Amino acid sequence: MKESLSSLLRKFLIWKYKHISERNFVFMLSALIGLVATVYDKTTVRVFMTRPPETINYEKDSMQKVMQRFQDSGAWNLPVLKAGKYAGFVSKSKLLTAYRRELINFTN
Repeated sequence: MKESLSSLLRKFLIWKYKHISERNFVFMLSALIGLVATVYDKTTVRVFMTRPPETINYEKDSMQKVMQRFQDSGAWNLPVLKAGKYAGFVSKSKLLTAYRRELINFTN
């Protein structure tokens, strides 16, 4: 019969920390689970967000400028702003795929 992951973890930690009783271990594990759940519930996406390295201006940026921004930033996705507000994003891989298709069509 296969043991559950929690059972194996319990055995390992009790073995590693022999001075901790199983009762204390269960108490500590319960406290840790409660802490993780609390952090999970109270953490907002703001903690993990980063500013985009570049933005694309919907009204003004030429494709040459867009590709230069991808090159300069090293990003593969950049947000597009229209009148200063988020309008979507553009993917470097989609642009390169479209460009490759145009080259194929042009050479045929």
